[in-house]
Amino acid sequence: MKLRKKQSLFVQCLALLFQFAALRGWELTLAEGYVGDSIDEPHEKSPHLHHGNHFNRLAQDVNLFVGGKWVPDYTDQWKELGEFWTRLDPLCRWGGDWGDPNHFSLIHKGVA
Repeated sequence: MKLRKKQSLFVQCLALLFQFAALRGWELTLAEGYVGDSIDEPHEKSPHLHHGNHFNRLAQDVNLFVGGKWVPDYTDQWKELGEFWTRLDPLCRWGGDWGDPNHFSLIHKGVA
């Protein structure tokens, strides 16, 4: 699948993720998403890898709030979000599988 089609799929999956959280009474807000002007020109303040999917518009970090309180660390709620995300499409990857639970992405050229 070409990058542009993946970007559209990614947005559709994000919409479903936000709805999934809302149905549980949880809130999600956007954290870091698209970073940089291109893969060749990463934003100098970004902690994300120069070749990562934040630069391809295929990754979004989110903030989770349960009962109005921010949930910064890996919890059952994060795990539930991650499991939902990875069931949406075979390309969906969740950062909780490698210690970054607020990261949701689509794999592209072997990078999640």
